[in-house]
Amino acid sequence: MPGCHRGYFCRVCGRYVTDITESALYLRFVLGEVSFEQLYTEPEAHIACVPELARFIADEAFTSPERAERIAWRDGGLRRRQQRVTAAWRRLQELRGSGLAIEDYPLDAVSRSAAPPAAGDSSPETPDDPCPAPTRRRPTRGS
Repeated sequence: MPGCHRGYFCRVCGRYVTDITESALYLRFVLGEVSFEQLYTEPEAHIACVPELARFIADEAFTSPERAERIAWRDGGLRRRQQRVTAAWRRLQELRGSGLAIEDYPLDAVSRSAAPPAAGDSSPETPDDPCPAPTRRRPTRGS
């Protein structure tokens, strides 16, 4: 969709992907599976036309032939994939008109900005590190 705001043709059905909220390419970008540069080079498709993505969206607002039967993933890896793809799809629905910069679209950008600092991380506001790095002294004569 970049460069042409009316969309690109879906590689599966041939119709226009007219909105970011139905774009499989942008969903993959939000998931972190496609880089910013690839948005200009990868083929576009409707989310509903890509069963590899559509089957993992567990949201009643998403309608697709793939979603006709709700899948309850028993495998932990598949369940995590479903949770991540569903979260990315919901994020994609919020992006249109949000005014966010494109680098803030991916889920990882959200988790980085919302996550508390990791233990041991110090910021300029908290200089009192319990384990400061050793300082090097300049050698002096006689030492």
